[in-house]
Amino acid sequence: MQVRHRGPLAPVVQACAELTFAPLPVLLDEPPADTPGTHWWRLDRLVGEDQIGPAFDAFRELRGPRQISAAAVHFLKSFGRELIFLAAAGTYLAGRSAELRPDVVWLPADERNLLGEVHVVRPRVAVLDGHPTEPGTVPVRDENELDEWTSVLMIDLFGPVIDALSAHTRVGRRTLWGYVVDMLNFYMLNPARRLGNDLDQAWRRSERLTTALLAAGAPIRKGPRLFWFQPDRPQGAWAVRGTCCFDFRADPEHGYCITCPLEDDTVRQTKFAEAFGD
Repeated sequence: MQVRHRGPLAPVVQACAELTFAPLPVLLDEPPADTPGTHWWRLDRLVGEDQIGPAFDAFRELRGPRQISAAAVHFLKSFGRELIFLAAAGTYLAGRSAELRPDVVWLPADERNLLGEVHVVRPRVAVLDGHPTEPGTVPVRDENELDEWTSVLMIDLFGPVIDALSAHTRVGRRTLWGYVVDMLNFYMLNPARRLGNDLDQAWRRSERLTTALLAAGAPIRKGPRLFWFQPDRPQGAWAVRGTCCFDFRADPEHGYCITCPLEDDTVRQTKFAEAFGD
């Protein structure tokens, strides 16, 4: 986790400090500048200049799986993971949500069009009423307004990218949006588990944000679900994705992921207990 600028996101960074897994984006004061061998794309320009297709082709050729469905999900993850985590962890842990517009998100591209680590430049931050405010914050009345703020931003941020990626790969929009929705839920549950928080409460919080995102227009076939593999233990739960990531198509020997919706729940329960059980 690299952080150079914090500003009103400092409480989010601090809340993530104890986590062993906290994929926050690089937070910057000013937009980055091109250097020899590296061109910086602002996300809205990357989409507007029809560069999602070339960036995907480079990713698939140089880094991602060759199978098209799996490659599309992996490409979306390659820059979307940090943005989704910031939205989820900020909302859950700190009651704050960064204004993640496409014009504050920057990505470096090398000479092969391969995109690098996502950077975010000085976003405004929505803050729940009653929390400390400062320059760069936007007060919101309650949790519902915070969720609506976050959801509209995610539609505007991911919608054009997903539309362009779907058009280029023919992988469905519902599949790609399913990854975003799944991770939005997972990235509240994961911090809750690592901090020893109530898992059911964290999951309910993620479901409320997901409901707002779906109401804002995110199309999915099926949402993720909480799965109690040891229902008699406070930490005996993990989650099942609503949308398959298709890794099993890219590598048949890999089989289904433990969180895959296609996996049998009896098999899943045993695997979860082995991986997470006391």
